[in-house]
Amino acid sequence: MRRSAPLLTLLAFATVLSSCASSASVFDDSAADSFSVANDHYRVMFRKSDGAIAEITDAATGQMLARGARDGCLWRASDQASSCAFRAGSADAFTYSWSEASQTLTMDYTPSAGKPAAVKARVIVVVHDDAFLDFAIEIESSSATPIDDIAFPGGIALRDADVKRALLPLIPGLVLRPGFFDASRSYVAKYPGEGMFADFVAFETTVGSLALYEISDGTLHPAWLGIAHEGESVAGEAVIRHSFAPRLANGRRWASPRMRLRIGAGLVGSVLAWRNDNGIAAITPLETRAGVLLPRLVRAPFLKLDMQEMRRAFVEFEPVIRALAVPSVLHFTGYGIRGFDEDYPDFLPPNPAHGTTEEFATLVASAKGLGHITIPYTNPTWWDDEGPTLGSLPSPLTIPAIAVIDDGAPRWETYGVRGGYAVSPWHPFVTKRVDEAVTEVIESLGCDMLFEDQIGARPWLFDANPAAPSPTSYIDGWVDHARRHASAMLGTESGFDRLLGYELAFFGCITPDGDGWATERFGEGNWEIFPFVALAARDKALFYFHNMGANPVTTANLTMSLATGQFPVFPLYNPPGSIFNTGRGGGLDRDDLRVVSLLQRYVLSRYATERPTAFTWVTPHVTKTRFPSVEIVANGDDTPLDMPEGSVVPGGAIARALDGSMVAGLFTTWSGVRLANGEHWIIEERDAQGVTIRKPSGADTAIVIRPLAGWSASTQLEVRAIDARGELVRTLPFSWTTYGPLFAAARWIDGREITEWRVVDPTKSPRRRGARAGVPN
Repeated sequence: MRRSAPLLTLLAFATVLSSCASSASVFDDSAADSFSVANDHYRVMFRKSDGAIAEITDAATGQMLARGARDGCLWRASDQASSCAFRAGSADAFTYSWSEASQTLTMDYTPSAGKPAAVKARVIVVVHDDAFLDFAIEIESSSATPIDDIAFPGGIALRDADVKRALLPLIPGLVLRPGFFDASRSYVAKYPGEGMFADFVAFETTVGSLALYEISDGTLHPAWLGIAHEGESVAGEAVIRHSFAPRLANGRRWASPRMRLRIGAGLVGSVLAWRNDNGIAAITPLETRAGVLLPRLVRAPFLKLDMQEMRRAFVEFEPVIRALAVPSVLHFTGYGIRGFDEDYPDFLPPNPAHGTTEEFATLVASAKGLGHITIPYTNPTWWDDEGPTLGSLPSPLTIPAIAVIDDGAPRWETYGVRGGYAVSPWHPFVTKRVDEAVTEVIESLGCDMLFEDQIGARPWLFDANPAAPSPTSYIDGWVDHARRHASAMLGTESGFDRLLGYELAFFGCITPDGDGWATERFGEGNWEIFPFVALAARDKALFYFHNMGANPVTTANLTMSLATGQFPVFPLYNPPGSIFNTGRGGGLDRDDLRVVSLLQRYVLSRYATERPTAFTWVTPHVTKTRFPSVEIVANGDDTPLDMPEGSVVPGGAIARALDGSMVAGLFTTWSGVRLANGEHWIIEERDAQGVTIRKPSGADTAIVIRPLAGWSASTQLEVRAIDARGELVRTLPFSWTTYGPLFAAARWIDGREITEWRVVDPTKSPRRRGARAGVPN
């Protein structure tokens, strides 16, 4: 066995932190069976027998937040060893010591001399003068079997009956309600992967709150995290599950990053603390990275143009792109020579049924000339064994040489009926080929952005490819790829924290009206959306619904979009010869497209890069999210919510600019008057010259406008009906009511579609003609 240096890494860690540690903390070793560390915010008790956590108490309330789980092991190294196997005074010895100078608790686990397949460990706990303490562990193994799972910190259990809410960082953020705990459900997932944006979990209980999260040390540490009602838990208790996956070999040593246990911050405060503690604020902001593209990008609805579904040649797309609101983001998918999920990493030339690469480039140029933004689909991570690249590898290169080696064999993956290999991002051939693919697509097509599938969604893998720096470096390789190509304005599927600063946009999230994924795992009524990524990182990246998902434009999904700032995605499916509704979720004549387009342009764009300043539950099912410039009230109840502006439908939302310049939402009444025939999306904007109403859905109806200051029944007003070109169609008659001027809002007048109604004082707002409403300013 190769000799290893003593376990000194964590001592250095403790020394670095000592300047931040509390001078007021207390170490108490007086009890017969426990010792504890405490400050003004908490007390944490450990068992003297083996160092397991015995109890966590919130000093502010004096109540126990959590206690040791059934087996109570502070750490467990796969099946090879655990802290529970060590005892004070035994041959496999547990010892502990306290340093007053550094406010550090050190716990050593030393196997008996000469013991084969031994595991040696040191745990450091640093107490701070704030409401948190840090845990870290260093493991040295002489086991012949690699250690793939190190559970740490383990053994923390909460009473189910105490839990009000638990927060998981599943994009956009997911809160588990008491029903999840009442039903003794469990959910444990990989980070990175499976939608987990961060290594983080938090709880609000009837007796206080706590959060457990990783402090990055610059290395990506694959982990499992979640909440379990199995294994070491007992009836009526939930256990925090957290473990690292180091694949620690014989004779090697591994040190964890710090795991921070924070007490009393609540859900919102814990997310903000995670952001601050992990340096997210220092990442280059969106405005700098996206530059001049950003103002157009945040106003543009994101539209998927699936070439296979639309069955249209590139040269036939001119009517489509001219009919769209400008700007729109045009996401080209399914254009490959054999269609979607074929031939990767070879994306060009396209399928001849659509045309040539040159014709594709001409379409992109035409779209950009109109003011649209273009982003073609690619996937560098998964290669088709029937495609050109894998079909003609240069000798002597083979597929096993460049693939992820999983359990001794190249990793084969299938999606639907299509199969391919997951490639190792560290192999020189793979690096060179994906770099070439990025350059080829960008330079051949001249696109504004580039979408790369799966980079943000892939769960971590062990990769035994000899080119990989370590068996756990697979995801790091794709992060490095994103770093190299960040200037290409990248977007990717799902996403996680380590991609911030490299990826401009993340696509994919849990939605209230989706495919049932969340309900299947958490139970009906046991979960709700929470703005985790909005609080943590909305100033660093744009967050969208899934670019390839169905993303139904439902009330619940649009409410989530407004409340979290998650941008919607709309799929266009049009057969040859038609650019209109096919009944498959798309079409240029659908109210859904109008709703998505106008909400993006006039509402979501207002706070596109803002992070919430507050999030509260007004009632158990009504939430309020406040951004610096906009406030959103989401009505999760099954009854209407009466607001001063109107009655918000069940499941709907109202967005209000804090300066009073905008109100938007889904209403059944507006300004005191019931709207005709059900629900209506209304977007109202106000300025010094007048009031503009946009109504992308709902039947023709009478509309009342709350008057501007200084308006009265004697004010000479005009109600102007404006079409999509920004041209005045007609001035409309109106009457003055108790609530303000009332007029008839009809979508069609004189055969022209009305897109907005503007109520103005004509002496302050001259009539405009000839301007096209969609052209960006």
